[in-house]
Amino acid sequence: MICPRCGKDDIVFMVKSPKGDVWSAYICNTCCYSYRDTEPAENKERELYDERFRIDPDKIDSCPIIPPIPKLI
Repeated sequence: MICPRCGKDDIVFMVKSPKGDVWSAYICNTCCYSYRDTEPAENKERELYDERFRIDPDKIDSCPIIPPIPKLI
């Protein structure tokens, strides 16, 4: 499957809903984009995914590191 965000053919099955067969979740091994199969088409299909949120997979390594969220007291 093609990743809506980075365009790579690197989407893999991640997990099924804990109760029943309600949804399945998938993740891109290239850019870590994840989604459930119950989400709207614009979140799952490359052609419909908002271009403002697409990323170039060749630039992932140069992206700044996001700091971890500190533990709450």
